[in-house]
Amino acid sequence: MKLRASASGIAAVLLLVWLLWPSPALPLQFDSAAIAAAETRMWKAYYGKEPKELFSELTTTLQEQFGLSGWRSKQVAVHLATGASQFSGIRESYETVLPDIEKAYAIIKKCTGADYDPAEAAHADGK
Repeated sequence: MKLRASASGIAAVLLLVWLLWPSPALPLQFDSAAIAAAETRMWKAYYGKEPKELFSELTTTLQEQFGLSGWRSKQVAVHLATGASQFSGIRESYETVLPDIEKAYAIIKKCTGADYDPAEAAHADGK
């Protein structure tokens, strides 16, 4: 019984470390081939109306390419996936999805130390 409790405790600590581990500062080395492949999978998930696949791919890409922690990558992925799902249902105004996209860019900026305006990045993303 003690062994099971110890294993559970160790697993919980490891999970917390994985979720909360700080992200590295820029500059990061991006793998353009990996990003292109991930983007292709994300577009397929988006157009295939597979939100779980899109979220999973976003999370993985954010961890691998931006060095975000598990927790932070999930936060950003929620905002980006929410924006994407809202965007798929609108016909005219991109402005309705901007708050989620801006929040995602703001988290990435905070975690990476990058120097950009999240609102400008979100607006540029929609052009």
